[in-house]
Amino acid sequence: MNQRQTPTESEYPRTTEAKQHNKLRLFVTVVTARLMMKWDAIQNRSQEECLSHIKRLVNQTMEGLAITEGICPDYRSTINAPCL
Repeated sequence: MNQRQTPTESEYPRTTEAKQHNKLRLFVTVVTARLMMKWDAIQNRSQEECLSHIKRLVNQTMEGLAITEGICPDYRSTINAPCL
């Protein structure tokens, strides 16, 4: 009989800081995509072009953010929120 062992802390390569960074990146991505759709910035473009623009903008935004500890917005809060 195989007993499933609970994973130890060392088996989780992602730290809390990395998880928060990924959540923040996801939030920035969702907001960027929604704004681009709202302002028709991705209209008449291929999927590859849209993804390329969004990736570039998200990278630039993440570089410019002064991230403080404990700040991690929830992207789900943006789903039903009105766009700017």
